[in-house]
Amino acid sequence: MVHETDVTVIGAGMSGVSTAYHLAEGGVDDVVLLEKDGPASKASGRAAGSISGDFFNEYSVGTDIIDYSFEFYRELEAMSDKLDLHSRRGYTMSHTAEGREILGELHLRSSSATEMLSPDELEEREPHLETEGVTAILAFEEAPRVDPYTATTELLSVATDRGVEFRTEEVADVSKESGEFVVETDAETYRSETVVNTAGVWARVIANMVGVDFPFSARPSEAIVMRTEEDLDFPEYNCPDIELYGHKEPNGDIFVGKAGHRHIRDLEAFSTDAEESTLQYVAKHVHQVSEKLTNAEVVNHWGERCQATPDRHPLLGETEVDGFYLICGLNGTGIMHGPFYGRVIADLVRGEDPEETFDVPLDFFDPHRFADADEEDFEIKNAIDW
Repeated sequence: MVHETDVTVIGAGMSGVSTAYHLAEGGVDDVVLLEKDGPASKASGRAAGSISGDFFNEYSVGTDIIDYSFEFYRELEAMSDKLDLHSRRGYTMSHTAEGREILGELHLRSSSATEMLSPDELEEREPHLETEGVTAILAFEEAPRVDPYTATTELLSVATDRGVEFRTEEVADVSKESGEFVVETDAETYRSETVVNTAGVWARVIANMVGVDFPFSARPSEAIVMRTEEDLDFPEYNCPDIELYGHKEPNGDIFVGKAGHRHIRDLEAFSTDAEESTLQYVAKHVHQVSEKLTNAEVVNHWGERCQATPDRHPLLGETEVDGFYLICGLNGTGIMHGPFYGRVIADLVRGEDPEETFDVPLDFFDPHRFADADEEDFEIKNAIDW
């Protein structure tokens, strides 16, 4: 059976679901969302859930991205009886002179309420955090986060209520015939004038089917959940110099994230458990976050494939193939900025100019900005790196 649709969206992570939602909300009648597994079954569902873009560094481009996504989650929370925004104190800590300078610059241009602290001031406020070796601290009044799986699935529920058709099918081929895209899955065939590729680390595979290529890779992002004997009043934290970040979970456990820098060559063979080397790294360095975590019990750990580009910024927009759009290379910001990415693509598909609404330079995310589409061995830099 051939299904005629207006738009076919491939991938049901946060960005894909957001795109489908915004298309339907904007009046596009027939939107099909395809996902080979379940919604948020990959990187979106295994993310840290931070939605405070200023909590990181110069990776964030324009405060409108942060503001739009945050307000979107507040509205989604009001529509859902399952989603709760959690907001705690947040700190980005440097352990080098270079990091101290970067934090000073970030403080000057931050859109949030921030202040610079000395190690002594941090120790007075946060006795559970380690201050030895810390050169500077940028304190955030609020560091909001969501449960990433719940946020994605709740938005999908709203999107389907708006008319989006969600199907669990694996895409086998995409081609363009007589001005229409033909998307073949393991079960059906879909024809549409527009395809939005939000397939995560498989985005390049999908794009290659229609002759679109770009430098793109996958990197690991791993998490360890620790349980302490006492209930710690633990804030959100980010330590780029020691490559660790995290927060306190609603049940009291402590989330410790470690972003990887290696290329994942075989997507299917990737283990979704944290690597032994990562567990050893955290065991060796977690005392630099808090001495309270040195003897904590590891109660869970996992790894996931995250997307990477040479400049660590997303590919967002229409490609050289008319009607074929990309949202990929998100580098761990799918939950943080996914609502904004989906809104931008939906506007472009509908013929609107997002730059008339948002103060964001979209050419910064231009899918054509890389000259050498075959280059895969670029140096991976994470969103939390300086």
